[in-house]
Amino acid sequence: MYRYKTLSETQRKRISQQRMVVVHAALGLLLLVIISRLLELQVLKGGDYRALAESQHYGGVVLPAKRGEILSRNTKTGETSILATNTTLDMVYVDPLIVDDPDYVARTLAAILVTQEFHDLCSIGDDECPVELAEYYSASFDPLKRVEHFQTGALLEPMQGHIPLPAAEDIPDRDEVERLFAADIRKKISEKRVTFVPLVYGATKVQMQQMRDKAIAGMYVVESTKIIFANPEEISQLRVPGIARDITDIVKMDEDTIERLLRSRPLRYVPVMRKLSPDLALKVREAKLTSLQETNKKR
Repeated sequence: MYRYKTLSETQRKRISQQRMVVVHAALGLLLLVIISRLLELQVLKGGDYRALAESQHYGGVVLPAKRGEILSRNTKTGETSILATNTTLDMVYVDPLIVDDPDYVARTLAAILVTQEFHDLCSIGDDECPVELAEYYSASFDPLKRVEHFQTGALLEPMQGHIPLPAAEDIPDRDEVERLFAADIRKKISEKRVTFVPLVYGATKVQMQQMRDKAIAGMYVVESTKIIFANPEEISQLRVPGIARDITDIVKMDEDTIERLLRSRPLRYVPVMRKLSPDLALKVREAKLTSLQETNKKR
């Protein structure tokens, strides 16, 4: 027969005490980890998390200053006359959060805003061409594209006379511009979060290289258009204050402005076209009213 060694009462108590010590040590270590994490979140990074939470609930719109009228008073008669006044032009924008049919909104706005007058101005590269439409008429605004139709390609070949007008085949027709403009509007207002924040237009080679050297996730450099932009959805929101300090000298903005631009937020008020003439602004308002009436009828 096999004999089993039995433990004495003292040995059993000692083993039990050792187990309790191990359990208490593990629980104590876990408690220390939890406390240290709470201290980190509440004390060390509490301000960052509060700022992040507030940025998700509050937003701001920078309103441009409005110029007042310049008046002149006749010292003899006391009459006041206006020497100069300010004309405020409207801007059309879309709030993606309340748009039910982005395709309809895009097609309606494009049909109103791509006028024959704008098409004629943009086709000849006129300064009165709206900046929102100029990209579709790049051949009209880029002298190099016009010159290549008339040069042989020889180095330093002199130009005879003025820079020629763009070739007709390089200029899109009005219907094509309207289609492209509508597609771009639809793409912009279909987004629900801000994913494009331009920081520098016309960036220099030095600025672009400095930004590339930083290698910050969510920051992009487009050399062809000389633009530096950010995607807040790809940027660690806890690192925003540090990133703002790091790039303030590159983008030539103060830290508070950069922080505000880099915060993750819902997409609101997408600008479609600025400096609308009173006639165009009236047409947009009429289209909005018509759409509202049709929506109410459906309800």
